[in-house]
Amino acid sequence: IIVHLSNRNLTRKNTELERKIQKRTQEINNQKEQILLQSEELEKKNEELTKLSIVADKTDNAILITDGEGKIEWINKGFTGLYGYTPKDLKDSGILYINNLSKNKDIDNLLNICKKSKRSITYESLNKSKTNDEIWAQTTITPILDENDEVTKFIGIETDIRKLKSYETEILHQKDEIQSQRDFAEQQKNYIEEQNKELEDHRNHLEILVNER
Repeated sequence: IIVHLSNRNLTRKNTELERKIQKRTQEINNQKEQILLQSEELEKKNEELTKLSIVADKTDNAILITDGEGKIEWINKGFTGLYGYTPKDLKDSGILYINNLSKNKDIDNLLNICKKSKRSITYESLNKSKTNDEIWAQTTITPILDENDEVTKFIGIETDIRKLKSYETEILHQKDEIQSQRDFAEQQKNYIEEQNKELEDHRNHLEILVNER
């Protein structure tokens, strides 16, 4: 009886142990599958990042990546070419956030709008280079979302629009000159009309005198 009870108890324990082993094995297999899926996703993301890095290095546009608060984490060669700053220069100069680079005091508000709407925004701003040159740039800020749909980073793409701004200034100057010429022509026209009116009045007066004689 003792041997029988011992064997039955041992069998029950073995069954429970096998059940635990199977459950744990299933959990391990599930974890392996999740790790494999995550590895595949990471590999795809790495491939995408590699492609983006190649594109970012080839473009003349200035590209920067910031965290969710606008702190600069990465810049491309185009950024260095446009503004003259290397990553070390930015750090040494105390330019840690995107708003430190721009004279547009509304940058923080624009980032908040981008963060809340979770959509890209485009704006123009006057920025300063390493040599204190003023550079007009058109900037497009795009938010990067995590799996919880929360903004974790921003990607900024800046295009040099100094030539465009100079053209705009020239056009405005020409527009002012044309308007001045129009105003002068209008004044001359009014003066001539007044002179014609005076001449007409004088002629009418002479005609009246002649008729009276």
